[in-house]
Amino acid sequence: MKFRVSFFNSYDGSWSFSQLANGLRLWCLNGCTTADTVARSKYKHTTSINVEGSAAKVVAGLDHFMSRKEVWQSWMQIKLEQEQVENFFKKTVCKSFTRQRAVTKTNEKQLENLLKIWSEEKAGLGSNKWALYNCLTYWATHTNELRSPEIARYNREISIANAMKSTQWETL
Repeated sequence: MKFRVSFFNSYDGSWSFSQLANGLRLWCLNGCTTADTVARSKYKHTTSINVEGSAAKVVAGLDHFMSRKEVWQSWMQIKLEQEQVENFFKKTVCKSFTRQRAVTKTNEKQLENLLKIWSEEKAGLGSNKWALYNCLTYWATHTNELRSPEIARYNREISIANAMKSTQWETL
């Protein structure tokens, strides 16, 4: 993994000016989603754009990224069972929202897709939390076949960040 800074903007103002600093997976050249938002900025196209503040976040993000190495390495030592991973998916990124609060549904198509990716990552990295993290990252960044790849990627990254802040992630 390497550190990467991405900038987003549009000439017509349809996208806000934003920057995101995160990891880059070197084996597929896709970004790595994290729960940390220390290096993300988003500004409307007005005089409120703070370039210096955005740059400071990038510097802080680099420091944070470099300090996470031990955390990521520790994930390699946390062994996971198939049932744990499936339950994590069902309670987080595959959870479907319904109008009835008492009813929780699972997006079965998404679950099947994620379990397939998990199986591939697990085969190469072992059945551990690091493989699960790589599964989530793969899912978030491989959206080119979708109708709106940028929007899907953005929504998936938010979903993963929330999942990584959840009790389910912490108890794995």
